Amino acid sequence: MPRPVYIADTSMWITLVKFYPASVFPSLVRRSEAMIKDRRILSPRQVLDEIRRGNDEVIAWADEHKSAFLPDTGATAAHATKIAHKHPFLGGSSGGHDRADPYLIALALTIKEGIDGMPLPVIVTEENQTSGKKIPRVAQKYNVESCSTVGMFKREEWAF
Repeated sequence: MPRPVYIADTSMWITLVKFYPASVFPSLVRRSEAMIKDRRILSPRQVLDEIRRGNDEVIAWADEHKSAFLPDTGATAAHATKIAHKHPFLGGSSGGHDRADPYLIALALTIKEGIDGMPLPVIVTEENQTSGKKIPRVAQKYNVESCSTVGMFKREEWAF
């Protein structure tokens, strides 16, 4: 069975860069970068847009790892529009807070609809896993799993 592909929320990238810096956790950074190279950690372009609204080291890191951020496809954009319409509290095209949220779930759905044998997507976010108005619960309605950053480490059986 193939290992999952992780769809990273902005909060995951912030957690990796700020709380697990390369100077302290070099092997974690190497493993994460290998997964980016292998296309096992991905984000929709909207996550990069959110990161760039900040003013810190996460922007520089994201610019060095642009391959992790995917441009929209027609299927992903169509899913995102439907998700944002059905769950307006996630943000999306009209007012709202976190415009990338519908695209995370949409990218996961696009991957699930892809080629047979494609690894199942898992959204990685630091959002509350039980709140009905957050990514994990909405993703669950679309049969998409989610976990925290540490949850991803556990799934990958990483130990440091």
